[in-house]
Amino acid sequence: VDVSAGAIELRGLRLGPKLFAKVVLDDGSETEGISFQLAPPPAGVPSFDLAPGEYHTNVVLAVLAGRAALLCADGFADPIVIDAIEGLYAPHSIRLSPHERAAFAGNAIALRPDTVWMSTTAAQALSPVSRAALAAAGFAVRSTALEAVEAAGGSLRCCVGEIY
Repeated sequence: VDVSAGAIELRGLRLGPKLFAKVVLDDGSETEGISFQLAPPPAGVPSFDLAPGEYHTNVVLAVLAGRAALLCADGFADPIVIDAIEGLYAPHSIRLSPHERAAFAGNAIALRPDTVWMSTTAAQALSPVSRAALAAAGFAVRSTALEAVEAAGGSLRCCVGEIY
């Protein structure tokens, strides 16, 4: 596996960081998910580029229970994407600071409609403004320690297989 220029090369396939992935399984069936783009998305499915050096949308965007979004604005190549996401999730679009981003706050997940989970590192890094915005969106913040996963460059959402 070679990670460079915001993409991954795996067994000869170059995977660009995108929101949508279409995967053909060994039995010929197809599945879709939010990951690296393997094929162009169908019409109407959002697709965007991340900023150079970004390796996954999980680090810069978390959609919480379909009604709120945590986003790291500098993680997107095109500012119009940020505007679109903020418009879609207003008034509960929460821009994270570089400090919150570095602590993986954008790698959160809502497992219930009223609770957002993130790593202990991420929760401790949340600013009072971000914490209040999550509360205003109806989320209690819960956390779990993930030092080993974060040392490897991932966090909480990296621990689950997001197949939709």
